[in-house]
Amino acid sequence: MTETRNIPSGARASQAHLAAPAHTATTAEEQNAVERPARFPFPFAPSGWYQLAQQPDIMTGSVTPMHYLGRDLVLWRTELGEIRAAEAFCPHLGAHLGYGGTIEGELLTCPFHGWRFDTSGVNVQIPYSDRTNLKAHLTCIPVAVANGVVFAWHGSRGEPPGWEVPVLDESLDRSFVRVAGERVLIRSHVQELLENVVDVAHFQFVHHTAGFGSVELVEQGPMLRSTAGVVFVTPKGNVDGSVVSELWGLGIDIVRPKGILHAAVIFAVTPVKDGLVEAGYTFFVPKKHGTNEPTNLGRAMMADFSKQLEQDIPIWEHKAYKPSPALARGDGPIVAFRRWAYQFYGD
Repeated sequence: MTETRNIPSGARASQAHLAAPAHTATTAEEQNAVERPARFPFPFAPSGWYQLAQQPDIMTGSVTPMHYLGRDLVLWRTELGEIRAAEAFCPHLGAHLGYGGTIEGELLTCPFHGWRFDTSGVNVQIPYSDRTNLKAHLTCIPVAVANGVVFAWHGSRGEPPGWEVPVLDESLDRSFVRVAGERVLIRSHVQELLENVVDVAHFQFVHHTAGFGSVELVEQGPMLRSTAGVVFVTPKGNVDGSVVSELWGLGIDIVRPKGILHAAVIFAVTPVKDGLVEAGYTFFVPKKHGTNEPTNLGRAMMADFSKQLEQDIPIWEHKAYKPSPALARGDGPIVAFRRWAYQFYGD
């Protein structure tokens, strides 16, 4: 697998690692998101793994501020390449480590008084004292790097990671190229976005597929696999196929379209704050022989996924969550999805 920074036509380059993530909302729209009453009857950040950044964007020796999961965070990479995350404020006098903090070897140095912390968050040096402070401990967050993406664990009950981020076969295959797609802010909830996976009927009316079939679900703890029959519209005519999605918690959706080409897509959704999420794609598509460029079919697929995201956003941002919806025959997978999702909220 080879990495490229080519972005599908019309997409914006990922800025997920910045303190202010890439988005399309205006200041007024963001203010409205805060002033509206709560739209969802569950916490905004269920337990799970959530994307913080693309691994290539986090350079060796860098210290990066960001805001996700309702918290100010800092992400850093040591000289040996270890990536770590913690709450952003120094336990000494509260300086934000993401603004002026530096890396000295394997240590994170506070810009205010030079206190240094190791990769576990322990204070190991105070430059003007011969003692360290045992109480001065960074609140570190578990990090996993997989498929070229940096994920952070959030435990809604303070629990440790409950499963590992799966590694895609396509990410290890040299015949595929990895493409980091767009990330956008959406006024919604992670559960609402991922419910679309099992809402197969919307494919025809929102994304204009030629038709749809049934949905088969397989539940295995934190993993829910959905196989949905879909009729794809192509320049050469309609093609019967399916979309296989593996949800790992409510932050990661691994999508593989079947019937047109072999490819894999990570749709990662991260809570930013109550009522606001960040979402976007990482693509693994076949590359042209002898190059590191996606095939034309791969480029077309990426552009189509980006278009689908744009089509979904207006509905997500303005719909109301119905705890007891009026359903039709064929909507049963929505009930099963909600029952499965409940496990990530705790008591």
